[in-house]
Amino acid sequence: MNVSAHDSTGLVSITEAATLLTADGDPIDRSTLSRYVSRWAVALSPAKLGRETVVDYEKLKLHRAENIRLDAKPLAKAVTKSDSQARKLDADARLRELDLAEREGKITLRSEVAEAAQVAIAELRAALDAAVNDAAEQIGHAVASEPRLIRPALRKMVAKGFEAFCERMRSYSLGVTAGASESASSKPAEHS
Repeated sequence: MNVSAHDSTGLVSITEAATLLTADGDPIDRSTLSRYVSRWAVALSPAKLGRETVVDYEKLKLHRAENIRLDAKPLAKAVTKSDSQARKLDADARLRELDLAEREGKITLRSEVAEAAQVAIAELRAALDAAVNDAAEQIGHAVASEPRLIRPALRKMVAKGFEAFCERMRSYSLGVTAGASESASSKPAEHS
């Protein structure tokens, strides 16, 4: 039993709905549409009419327009053996370039960058502590006060600045790490 779209109820069979949707620019086959209607049965309210499942075509079309992004990405074309070979050749060439760059010292390992950053932060902290002492002495002489009274305020200022600096470094590090984990599957070793 094939229910016509011109029926006064607007109900059409799954087969006819698939044909109509495809004609309206939403390519879908009967089997996929049947699963879609089953999945969204609460919203689409399909009914049985004899042996056929029928659905309101306009309701279905609107639901798919709101829930399916047709222009998001075109259907992938079938991958041929030559496509696979071309991707493999490209990947092999990239690996060779990475190996050569590493041998020439043009690549720094992420672990080396992280270690250097930790050393730099420790040196920065020591330099700031020394600067606090020197600045407290200078300010104390300039305002006729004891440096021991000025030092705590300067340390608080440096601590706040250092905390902000560390937070920025942490967020930068998380961004770099996230980028590395996304591309880790295509690289033999972690590099920066």
